[in-house]
Amino acid sequence: MITINRERPMSHDPEEVWALLSEPTNLPRIMPRITRVEVGVATPQGIPLTAHFNLGSQLGHRTAPGIFRAVDGRDVSYQCNKPMPILARWLLLPVAAGTLLRATLQFNLKPLLGPLAIMAPMAMIKKNVTGELDLALQRTEQLLRDLSAQSGQA
Repeated sequence: MITINRERPMSHDPEEVWALLSEPTNLPRIMPRITRVEVGVATPQGIPLTAHFNLGSQLGHRTAPGIFRAVDGRDVSYQCNKPMPILARWLLLPVAAGTLLRATLQFNLKPLLGPLAIMAPMAMIKKNVTGELDLALQRTEQLLRDLSAQSGQA
């Protein structure tokens, strides 16, 4: 299992960050590899969500049916088991200047790559995924700025 953790301070209130992240249709706007999502009807376990991933030229496009959860105004996650176990999670922590957003991405390549997973260049994969998670946090901040600008014009 590979786990990447990143965090970024946001100059927006937790409620604003929550409004953006707790809407599952925003995932493609935030996560670089998600091209689109299909959102189901909410259940007590969460919202069924199928994410469509672009995993690059080697692994291609894959669909990942899973569950999207938004809990208590501070914890948002998407979890699936196929084509590989993935957990994407965002924790919103109120701070004096806004919100500290902590992002975690966990995944296991073995179900997707089989025995070849042992030969995967883990350092390079971790570096690339860290960059993608940083980009997701940057996109989140930019989307929040854009939404603030739009509401200021209204």
